[in-house]
Amino acid sequence: MEIKLMMDSLDSLDNILLRCRAKFQEHGIQEVVIRDYEQSRSIQQNRLAFLWYKTISLEKQDNTPEYYRSFCKLCIGVPIRRENDTFREKYDRVIRPLSYENKIEIMGEPINFPITRDMGVKEMTHYLDGIDRMYAEQGIVLPKPEDLYYSAMGIKRK
Repeated sequence: MEIKLMMDSLDSLDNILLRCRAKFQEHGIQEVVIRDYEQSRSIQQNRLAFLWYKTISLEKQDNTPEYYRSFCKLCIGVPIRRENDTFREKYDRVIRPLSYENKIEIMGEPINFPITRDMGVKEMTHYLDGIDRMYAEQGIVLPKPEDLYYSAMGIKRK
């Protein structure tokens, strides 16, 4: 049985050592692997996307961040997801016939139709690039806090 533990403080280190001792006493020889922690870029990507929805809303002053989240999911995320045959077939059959207003509505809460939720890191990077391009063309410069942006976009810093 594999146990994955996070060591992020001296207290957690003490807990890990106690668990290792107990496993060893119960089962004998054990293998312990320690590696550097790499935070998931998807968490950073989500943080960047939500920062951008808020910024767009503040800049345009005509709608809420939730509206721009729904709008970006529909106008940028759906075309990315439609590259998947299974998604495209179901989307085209169930969602595509709906009015624009209804599509925007189901992209947001409480329905929150899964678009970005099912994206991998590569697709989400493509999605973020699309948001950045769309709003740059409208004269809105989206914030790119260095650490968050580089991590979200998978860019290695020198």
